[in-house]
Amino acid sequence: MPRVSVVLAVYNGAATVVQTLDSIVGQTFRDFELLVVDDGSEDATAEILQRYASLDARIVVTRTSNRGLAVALNTGVGIARGEYVARIDADDICHPERFARQVEYLDRTAKAVAVGSQVLVINGSGAPLPHQPPVGSSYVMKDRCRDFAYFPPAPPTLPHPTAMMRRAALDAAGRYRSYFTIGSEDRDLWWRLMKHGEIHRIPERLVEYRVHASNLSSVRHRDIVAGALIADLSAVARHFEMDDVALLARLTRGNCAEVLRDYATLLGDRYPVRALVHFRTTKRKTPELATWIDKARMHREIVQHLLRNPNPIGRWRLLQTALI
Repeated sequence: MPRVSVVLAVYNGAATVVQTLDSIVGQTFRDFELLVVDDGSEDATAEILQRYASLDARIVVTRTSNRGLAVALNTGVGIARGEYVARIDADDICHPERFARQVEYLDRTAKAVAVGSQVLVINGSGAPLPHQPPVGSSYVMKDRCRDFAYFPPAPPTLPHPTAMMRRAALDAAGRYRSYFTIGSEDRDLWWRLMKHGEIHRIPERLVEYRVHASNLSSVRHRDIVAGALIADLSAVARHFEMDDVALLARLTRGNCAEVLRDYATLLGDRYPVRALVHFRTTKRKTPELATWIDKARMHREIVQHLLRNPNPIGRWRLLQTALI
């Protein structure tokens, strides 16, 4: 059995997937299988994948109809045999030492269920952008949840293409949820995965992350913001042991604003949903998602949460957010 199963989902990636495949095949760590799920590509992707698979027995290609990233990733995870599952996207590039560094880290860090890395952000042509995210010195990602006493809540997150996860923890967390067809399938996974251990990040640039006009985050910015909010609110609902499956099922129809409003109804005064939505949509410049918010009701929710919140840091952060 291979130590690592690399899961690569691709849709119409002919322009960049060759660089991605070369960076995986050229890893110094050799004990892996590469599970490529072609999610119904209509360009030359299928021919490129077949050529690589014919040259390297570690590459297994599965072709499906176009069903979205979360379903494609679960297809790959479902046939994975490795102890660890690594992610990469079809427009990103792995540093030659990436797998070696991450396997060594997981082997010696039992409490980590996932480890990622920093990224070097490149443009569509592969040139580094002038402004790069800082490379920190911390390995353990900060838990910004704290039983939802911290505002705004957020799970420890990794750049998705940099992640390597323990397959047992990924299975225990329920893998990816297909409700998230518009992005944030990774954020939803981090919320559930953190219940099984810590999420860490190696403070080195081990992946080149490509930013271009066709990125989902560029094309569907509003939906990405809504998806992240819904992933957070779904975690809040689980915290209060509330069933939100019916709300999540409606995501596939794309009515994000209605789903956000219904989360406010579902959670009632248990959590200041309106304040969270207003804060995130203002910060991410998508105010149209929050047009339904009753500001007076939002202020009452904030006061109720402040009075009930035992965590002084959470109280002051929520008050600061309200004032902003």
